[in-house]
Amino acid sequence: MSVRNTEGFRFTVVTTGNADVDSRKPTKLRHTTLDSLLRAIDAKSMDEQVKEELKKMAKGYPEQALESWKKNFNLHVQRARQKVRDRNKPLPAPEPESLDLPASEAPPQPPPAPAVDEFAD
Repeated sequence: MSVRNTEGFRFTVVTTGNADVDSRKPTKLRHTTLDSLLRAIDAKSMDEQVKEELKKMAKGYPEQALESWKKNFNLHVQRARQKVRDRNKPLPAPEPESLDLPASEAPPQPPPAPAVDEFAD
């Protein structure tokens, strides 16, 4: 119950239900837009490559899903850092070429040794 005083009139508002109107959680009337999300990413202090990757990821989401994208921001930062890390990873050194030659270029093999019979007289 809350009491209000407006221009000398005193009235009381009675609410029914479990919670009083004044103790309700405030409702958010503004939805997250791509523009506001991109500004928030720019305001963060992190590597520029990670910021660009985050912006690219956010642009791939529909407008209705940006609120949940914002709630999972830390997960998206981890994914963006991993992508940047993978992109900047040096390429492995090339394997040395093997000496397997085609059969026509291979050196001749010695003939196999004759079989020896140990029990022959």
